[in-house]
Amino acid sequence: MEDVKRQRDFNRKAMREKFWQFEIDEHQIKIPTDINLDPYEVNAIMLNNDQMKAFSITDAQFGTMFDRFCYDNITRLNRSKSWKKLRETLNHFAEYYLGYNEFEIRKIYLFPQNKEYLVQHIAKALENFEAWQVKQGNDSRRVVNNDWEVPSTRYFNELYRREKIENHALEPFFEYEKASSPEIALKEFLEKKAAFIDWWYKNGDQGKEHFAVPYNDKKGVKRLFYVDFIIKFKSGKIGLFDTKTKRSDAEAANKHNALLDCLDAENKANTKRELIGGVLIPELTGDVMTFKYCKNRIEDTDSLVGWDFFNPQTL
Repeated sequence: MEDVKRQRDFNRKAMREKFWQFEIDEHQIKIPTDINLDPYEVNAIMLNNDQMKAFSITDAQFGTMFDRFCYDNITRLNRSKSWKKLRETLNHFAEYYLGYNEFEIRKIYLFPQNKEYLVQHIAKALENFEAWQVKQGNDSRRVVNNDWEVPSTRYFNELYRREKIENHALEPFFEYEKASSPEIALKEFLEKKAAFIDWWYKNGDQGKEHFAVPYNDKKGVKRLFYVDFIIKFKSGKIGLFDTKTKRSDAEAANKHNALLDCLDAENKANTKRELIGGVLIPELTGDVMTFKYCKNRIEDTDSLVGWDFFNPQTL
């Protein structure tokens, strides 16, 4: 026990050197009572020293305040699921490393100077935890490569509406009732260019039956994205395009570049076909709608300078 006490004293000393305060008998706030106002003096308040009383906080109130503090400081996780774990961790730290019980440590943690330090420590710990989670996820996550074909059957719920489309790969065609404006615009564009297209397919956005490309997002997390359209041109080329608008997706460049890498690998593996694609962005000039895509890697979708026009008749 002597060794434990010695270690706890050492821990407190180390924290004092980091400007933590532990000599806190009680939290009290002086508040005025029986205030006298001078009606002839603007903003004048007359107080005597004997009119100041102490406002004490009960253990129950401290408990509520500390619970709220823990809840507010869960910034990177699910608050409702994680704030109690934070409270438990802080209490255990105080008990095992400092020798304080949960009632004593609330006052210390919530003392303004200590509270400021604690907020910073919690934020840093959550950042480190998030980085650890990302690494664990990437280490355990794997991508399974499978040959993909347009599915022979696909099921839709009441959120999709039926449309008559002549050259969609699956008949009848069903469009999601909340389809994005770029998706709708490209669908209409492909209908107008039907003479240069064998078929096109509106891909799904989840599930193993749909075509997906692996990519690393801005945080380095491995993810999948599902291209919006797969198009078979009369020339024999197959296009895989993901519709966006300028600056609409912070991950657009990562998705585009990952798709180019995928297409390049597939073209090298099978020289009898040619796959093209990338992020496809509509531009409206007057009443003329055009689409652009880039054959090279990109850093963003802010500017389309140097991008190629999407013309099925020339592909």
